[in-house]
Amino acid sequence: MNVIIISIGDELLSGNTVNTNFSWIGQKLAGLGCSIIYQVTIADDKSSICEALDKIFLMSPDLIITTGGLGPTSDDITRKTIFDYLSINEKFDDSYWEILKNRFYEMGIKIGNSNRSQAMVPNQGIVIDNPIGSARGFHIDHKKSSIIILPGVPSEMKNMINDYVVAFINKQGVEKQYTSIIRTTGLSESTIFEMTGSIFHKNSNCVMGYYPSYAGVDIRMRGKSKKLINKVHFDIKNILNEKNIYSESDKNMEQIIVDLAIEKNKKIAIAESCTGGLIGHRITQISGSSKIFEGGFIVYNDHLKEKVLGVNKLTLEKYGAVSEEAAQEMAENILKNTGSDLGLSVTGIAGPGGGSPDKPVGTVYIGVASDDSVYVVKRIFKSDRKINKLKTSQLALNELRMKIIE
Repeated sequence: MNVIIISIGDELLSGNTVNTNFSWIGQKLAGLGCSIIYQVTIADDKSSICEALDKIFLMSPDLIITTGGLGPTSDDITRKTIFDYLSINEKFDDSYWEILKNRFYEMGIKIGNSNRSQAMVPNQGIVIDNPIGSARGFHIDHKKSSIIILPGVPSEMKNMINDYVVAFINKQGVEKQYTSIIRTTGLSESTIFEMTGSIFHKNSNCVMGYYPSYAGVDIRMRGKSKKLINKVHFDIKNILNEKNIYSESDKNMEQIIVDLAIEKNKKIAIAESCTGGLIGHRITQISGSSKIFEGGFIVYNDHLKEKVLGVNKLTLEKYGAVSEEAAQEMAENILKNTGSDLGLSVTGIAGPGGGSPDKPVGTVYIGVASDDSVYVVKRIFKSDRKINKLKTSQLALNELRMKIIE
């Protein structure tokens, strides 16, 4: 099945909103055997939408998916524009308007007249339910193509893809594609390619890709043979070591940590300095984290490292807050103060200022303590503050992962 994705929204073109919808839809549909042959991002503008549709229908795709522009404001013109383009009349859905009014009332919000636009439906096609939002979607057949119109809010769009679009695609008899993923951290994209590239040259029927981010590099594999995909996955796993592979599913690092800690019955506590609570935030984003996360201290100031966490004043004066010695005491003391099974500490220079020749910007120390051991790792990242915090949190969580499974 050939698919084209249209992302609609001024905010996407201006860069104020990152278009994560396209990447998510692309991965989701590729796993179902679809081929994404084209994608375009356009403005909330009638002529832009119509020009895009003119071009796209010449390509005769099996399926067109649009996201965005179904809200109640004046710039949300997707529904009306596409209906007009297809010469489809619309009507007001009184029953849905009552549902919307009740939803808003239960939330303590007075519904505005602008929301009436979200109760408009076409006189042909299928209305797609949106259980977590007010903007419903639409499925309309035109010529040889199916058009599915969805809201741009990621959570709503994903829910509707999973509930409706996946079932629709499966009914079309699309040949199944088998997929696999290996999520890595601590190695660059070029290093991983040099280590694993030959595997894919030997298995040309396996489509693969390397996808880098602050968290590491994801290796994704796709093909029509489950046996081949499993073989390629196995071969890659044998080349990379356990410390670099943190997941063999779409689970992120924090989900892996929570799952492992629950399985191993390990309680965790964290002392953070340069990450400012980011590590604790990532862990507590995961449902069930309360079973394993005792809590943590954000000791950004040296005074608090000493008074709250109990780091020796002489350690701070002699070695500095950004040091192996300070990180070790932070890990040991958070363990002792909370009665946890594992203590994690982070201290560093996030940047862009504050560095020195001995301790340049990007220098971080991560301590991991248990009842019978403690160790500290050092890394030097670059000068981007936000990226340094993200990379430090990922490194720290990976060290914690390795300690849990040892």
